[in-house]
Amino acid sequence: MGRGTFWIALLGLSLALLLILAAVQLRGNFAQLQGNKTKYVVINKTITNEMMGNVSKSTFTPKEITELQQCTYFDSLQPIKTSLCKVKLEIPIKSIPLNTDMYFQSVPDAYLDVQPKDWKWSPGDGAVKGIAPRFLVDMYNYGFAVGQQLPQLSEATIGSIPLDFTISNATDANTIKFKGNIGALSNRFFSILVPDNFMDYINKNYGFMEFKPPTGLVAKAKDPTSTAMLKYLNTKGLKTDYGMGRYSQYGFIISVIETMSKVNGFLFFGFALLVFMLFVQLTIVNAKTELQLLTTLGTSPTQLRKYLLGRIMPVFAITIGVILLILSVVQLLLSTSTQLKDAEIVLTPYIPFTVLIAALIMYGVLWAVNYYTIKLHVGKSISKA
Repeated sequence: MGRGTFWIALLGLSLALLLILAAVQLRGNFAQLQGNKTKYVVINKTITNEMMGNVSKSTFTPKEITELQQCTYFDSLQPIKTSLCKVKLEIPIKSIPLNTDMYFQSVPDAYLDVQPKDWKWSPGDGAVKGIAPRFLVDMYNYGFAVGQQLPQLSEATIGSIPLDFTISNATDANTIKFKGNIGALSNRFFSILVPDNFMDYINKNYGFMEFKPPTGLVAKAKDPTSTAMLKYLNTKGLKTDYGMGRYSQYGFIISVIETMSKVNGFLFFGFALLVFMLFVQLTIVNAKTELQLLTTLGTSPTQLRKYLLGRIMPVFAITIGVILLILSVVQLLLSTSTQLKDAEIVLTPYIPFTVLIAALIMYGVLWAVNYYTIKLHVGKSISKA
């Protein structure tokens, strides 16, 4: 068993360590996502054929809202407010002709996933900022704009486009106009959001409907990846297609990937350890005469063990260091990925601390196994002297 076998075993060990530490990194990153702002979920009723022609079946009753607020899966829950007045939107730019009826929605600031500068609004302000759903912008850029030969819009450009909002009552007898623009894009909500106090103002002064039952709720989940929460919502005919609800679907997938990586990693790790043990054993057997001579000259078994460990353990240390460097580069690239940020997946540029702990444990296992192997076979070789 020569050097070629040693390097093949080292390659297998490297693959094993990479799989194990990558699985720990994946779990650490997912745990970070569970701990940040992505704990919020948007809840809607699942649309069925029975609801066609009966809008009331897709809205939430006060009893249903109270039941969900008392549910153990959520820390807090609020209905999404909807405008009770007429809203018209116009873009005063010839190259982007748009004039349409629409509606506003609002939620308390604590439930927002993004918050533009100057988000606050006060009565008397002639302008208002809005938050648009990112998927709506994607539909425009990759569908409508291409089909109608209109200019596509970057995120920076969208914020600079002027908007004219006309708010009125049912008969248009009471009307007010506001200038505005889109201050940010949301991955959590699927309508144009305005500040909560602006919504209260226009509903109070221009609303012609006494009440419009909410069609959506926003909640802060205790564990947004909980499969039990998903099952509970499904039994109630509810879904979480937006916001952190999608991470509930990812939790199971990530657990499967993590488990497979760890199982394969530990299998490779076990085989690599076995090969190294055999390599150390044969190396000591082949060097039996030299070891016996060194012992005769006064070298202690402890010194021999330290020497042999000093030849092999630095190789393991360098291997683990290179793997940690690779994982650190991958982590940095993921943290700067615009695609992940657009999907509301914001990661730290540093690998999770648990990866470093796992690396130290792996190094400790390698040291212990090789120390035991060297001690055992050095002792046998010397005793036969």
